[in-house]
Amino acid sequence: MLQHLIDAERNFSYRIMRISRNDQGHLPAYDIHQFTLESDVADKDVDLMINEWEHLRKAAILMFENMSPSLIDRTGPARDLIISVRALGFAMVGHVIHHMNMIREKYLPAIAP
Repeated sequence: MLQHLIDAERNFSYRIMRISRNDQGHLPAYDIHQFTLESDVADKDVDLMINEWEHLRKAAILMFENMSPSLIDRTGPARDLIISVRALGFAMVGHVIHHMNMIREKYLPAIAP
């Protein structure tokens, strides 16, 4: 799941950058399962992965802090819809919350005293 979050963070950031720069070119969806399978995740150090994810999130926050309201309100194509940079930012945050909730619901109750 951590590798998926890293890949998604990069994907969201790339889409946000493209749309904020008024690039209206079509961005195809990516296969999240294929990305994870091809990442050699079993050979990765978890601490380094967490560090990578933290840096990606910090970079995304800085990207938004550096954007004017007009850039944040820009819209463009993402998959099969037109979406704003602002909405993609909320989706990026919501995606992580969704997975953290899944972990709490599925795995943490099993280890509770």
